[in-house]
Amino acid sequence: MNKLLSFLLFSLFISNILCGEVAYGADCGGENTCKATVQKCDTKCVCETGYVVNKAGTDCGVQPGYGDDCTEIDCVGPTQTCDDASHKCVCANGYIEKKDQKGCEVPAAYGASCATKNCADETQTCDDTSKTCICAEGFAVNQAGNGCLTAYKGDCTDIDCADSTQTCDDSTHKCVCATGYVEKKDEKGCELPAAYGASCATKNCADATQTCDTESNTCVCAVGFAVNQAGNGCAAKGELNGKCDTDNPCTKTSTQQCTSGFCVCATGLVEKKDGTDCEQPAAYGGDCSNKNCADSTQTCDATNKKCVCASGYKENSAKDGCEKDTSGSSDGNNSSSFLKTSLLILLGITF
Repeated sequence: MNKLLSFLLFSLFISNILCGEVAYGADCGGENTCKATVQKCDTKCVCETGYVVNKAGTDCGVQPGYGDDCTEIDCVGPTQTCDDASHKCVCANGYIEKKDQKGCEVPAAYGASCATKNCADETQTCDDTSKTCICAEGFAVNQAGNGCLTAYKGDCTDIDCADSTQTCDDSTHKCVCATGYVEKKDEKGCELPAAYGASCATKNCADATQTCDTESNTCVCAVGFAVNQAGNGCAAKGELNGKCDTDNPCTKTSTQQCTSGFCVCATGLVEKKDGTDCEQPAAYGGDCSNKNCADSTQTCDATNKKCVCASGYKENSAKDGCEKDTSGSSDGNNSSSFLKTSLLILLGITF
């Protein structure tokens, strides 16, 4: 029996040599045959129907399905990809697991039906009643209205806050109101505050310097604060734009001075962007993204964030600032001189 088995194995070995089984991709035909079952001859050895070439490009095998091992053969593209850590087929970016968990597909869009498809990611959930994708708990609809982002007060470590009224606090990693915005009355988001003197029945006032008067329902100055120099807000006595006198001098004497009963920036200084104090202005032509320009003759260009001449002003001769643009009247004078000169020339020719 052992002799018979040995003879059969030897015969198979000799057969393979004589028949000339060739590798995947090699020329085939005649005595050069391809690997049985998984390959076929089409001038060259190619994969049989139902099989795909492996990653090494040396043989064919069954393509792995969703969740299967993909060490040797790639997953079905483009909906799936081979996870580097687990070496299993997972959904590629932009795709989600099917309801039957047997593959991947494009998810249901925000607001669309999720009866037969899963929603995009953990920011959304399928509403039990409407069977549509809505924002999951802790998330809110984004500014574009086509998806969900972290809601106000939610964790924004990995996912941005819902809209531009909020920002992610660097220390707490929670969504808080961005500069210039205040918490809504219902504490569910942020919005522009009620202006000083305006109704605060449905909106909160700007900051701690103001309070909502219970009788008039308007924003008034809080205790310890008084209306500022511009009349559009409140400031503490001795603080920038706040009232000052002999008994209540400006607290920051090196950058501010008391003028006409209000603390204003000292000569040559301008108010900081955050309105807390005064500083040297951005130079003409300099960066004004974090500093104000010198005075009303200049403005901060919205595109390149450089101090340029404001409307009605032009660069001065020293090229270090701006001056009133009188080119309109100047052009008129030039035109008048031109007419006078022309008339004299004509008179000279005539006589």
